[in-house]
Amino acid sequence: MRYNTGNPVGADCSSSPFDLHDNSGNIDVWANDRSRLTWPDRLGVERKTFFGMEQQVNDFLANQGFEPVPLVYVDGIGLTVERPTQLIERGDNLYSINLPASFPVELSGNWAADQSLLVAQVDRSLREELSDSTDPAKGAALVGYKRSRLTSAIDTAREALDAQPYSIFEFESYVINKPTALDPSTWDWAPAIAAALTLFTAEGGGVLVFPAGYSFPCRTKVGSFPNLKNVTLVGYGAEIVNYTGPLPMIVFGDATVDGTGRFTSFAVTVENVNVFGISFRSGNPFGSGTPGSDRWADATPFQFNTSRRCVVRDCSFTDLDFSAIDFGAASRDCLVDRCRFYSSRTEAGHANYGVRIFCYSTSVNVDLSPTDPTTGLLKTGYTLPPGTGNFGHENISVTNCYFENISHGVMTFAARRGTVSNNKFVNLSTRSVSLTTYTTDYLCYGNVHTLNTVEQPSSGVSVFYNFGQETFRNSVKGDKFLVFGAMNNATGFSPIKALLSAKGIVIESCEFNLESFNGGNGQFCIVVNNNSDARVSNCRFSSGLGQSICFSPTDSIANPGFNQPNIEISRNTFVSSVNGSIQLGNTTVAGGNFIIKDNVIEGGATRFVVNTASSATSVPRLALSGNRFVNSPVRYVDNTTTNKAIIRSTDVLEILTRLSTTAGVANPSTTSVTFDFSNYTIPACFSNGAKQYQFSAYGGRENSQASTDFIFRITGETATSVTGDIVRNAGTSTQTGYVSLRVLFTPFNT
Repeated sequence: MRYNTGNPVGADCSSSPFDLHDNSGNIDVWANDRSRLTWPDRLGVERKTFFGMEQQVNDFLANQGFEPVPLVYVDGIGLTVERPTQLIERGDNLYSINLPASFPVELSGNWAADQSLLVAQVDRSLREELSDSTDPAKGAALVGYKRSRLTSAIDTAREALDAQPYSIFEFESYVINKPTALDPSTWDWAPAIAAALTLFTAEGGGVLVFPAGYSFPCRTKVGSFPNLKNVTLVGYGAEIVNYTGPLPMIVFGDATVDGTGRFTSFAVTVENVNVFGISFRSGNPFGSGTPGSDRWADATPFQFNTSRRCVVRDCSFTDLDFSAIDFGAASRDCLVDRCRFYSSRTEAGHANYGVRIFCYSTSVNVDLSPTDPTTGLLKTGYTLPPGTGNFGHENISVTNCYFENISHGVMTFAARRGTVSNNKFVNLSTRSVSLTTYTTDYLCYGNVHTLNTVEQPSSGVSVFYNFGQETFRNSVKGDKFLVFGAMNNATGFSPIKALLSAKGIVIESCEFNLESFNGGNGQFCIVVNNNSDARVSNCRFSSGLGQSICFSPTDSIANPGFNQPNIEISRNTFVSSVNGSIQLGNTTVAGGNFIIKDNVIEGGATRFVVNTASSATSVPRLALSGNRFVNSPVRYVDNTTTNKAIIRSTDVLEILTRLSTTAGVANPSTTSVTFDFSNYTIPACFSNGAKQYQFSAYGGRENSQASTDFIFRITGETATSVTGDIVRNAGTSTQTGYVSLRVLFTPFNT
């Protein structure tokens, strides 16, 4: 360095021209020298020259075995690799010899054989394959992945994948039966579903997705899962073809039964299990089941036992044998919502239930009626769940569903406090809803029941609602009953029927439209038998049936000795009944209160029929008040003459007739006439009471204009007739005499 002043750099750098001279010389050496690795700066510190830096990098690469010029691999030509640092180029990819190896290594030129000897250093083709979105064997298919249960916040792509719902295809490896290898719609998916539910049992829950557009046959039983929580099966647009066999395809909960078929477990073991959007259908032709040719040979898709807070929503069930959804051992707080239940057949014999809420298994004991029909009590060998107060199920509801052509819509047994609401029942071959043994406090409202007797000719269509066998305080409110067409093939058709001690039924604000339906004998809109009672109010009856309402408590159940109490029929409108709007049949010993009030009754001649009591001591306490009869010649009729009911009422029985002279009469004249009303079989409560007479004289004017030409004078009366004279007392012309006679009977009260 020429000047080598040693001046410090300082905050504003050195301003000495000598330092400038020395700096320029140093830079010249650093940039252009080709022999020296370092050169001191103006202050004497050794600095790397550019040549020195290049040499340092080259030394590093040499130490790492890097060779800049690769060997070129040509298919079909051998190649010798002498050192492990040599690279081999094939296409756009670089390879090196897979270590350890003995050098030199001879490559044959046959890529299939040589590939295992090499390892990729730069894999441009892998990048291309990973980005390939068209080849199903490339792209994401090249990335390995296995789920693990999340234990922390999501920070990685793997954790994000772990948080996604499971697809049924993730369990494809469990599928063994694959008739057509590349067609999943031919496989038996039952083992895959079982594997998923088994995993969810271990992990405490999960979501299993059945992709839309796929069909998943289950050719074997999926299995039983007694302890399952927080599981959702979802498959909007997907279909499961149902298992063929004697038991439910999937059993949730503890379904253990004893030797008589009774469930033995009632503690909750299944919770928050949901099924959304899946379509279930039979995989068998009609007639393949047993018994006979009127069945499909498949089982219930799933059964809930010992379950709580489970939901089935937006699912469809087509052509299933026996039942679509079962609630077996005691379950509670469950919902079936917005589901469709359909049968392609209309026969009654195919026993296709929609929802069965039943606390007895039928796999061992096929007796569907655990109560004795003569007593309403449980048969020998049957018991109800311990500590449940005669209830097996709690708050299981069916809402917003559609049922068509199946045999039974909803059936409950030993259930309480649920709802059956806003459903539509179309052409069911047996009945819409059965609330049976010990069912209590169920509310049915807003349902629509339609029957076309041409489309559904089944002789099994006997009722829409059936209450019976010791049921309590169940209600039907705001339902509509629509029957199109004439008589069906059933015997004793009635939209609502109660029997065998169905107590405290409420039927309110319903509409019965059966005007075209000629039901024949024994068919009513509402029939209540066998020690059952009800309140019917605010309903409208447009019916061609025998009577709109019939209470017939003839059969007496010895135990528990219930005698029909507290029947009320109020604020209803009756139109077009054939044989009467209301009929009260025989009562049991010490009959209860019958209250008939504030109804509007019109239609045929006979409006209200009271049968006799079974004995003189069995008279019901019948109260009539405020009923309005439109165009009725006879308000109340008793069909026999002994042991008539005592009517406690201020109402009256009214008979209207017209009496006339047989020909023109001169002035003055007298014609004796008699009105015999014995054919009306007037109830004793009226015939034993007081009678009043009202007269209007019309002379020869049949247009109801009043006339003073004639008067009527009573000359005698009996319990069933009145005799009098039509007297002409004015006028000069000869004309026929007419008298309108209204007889008013005031009931005899005791």
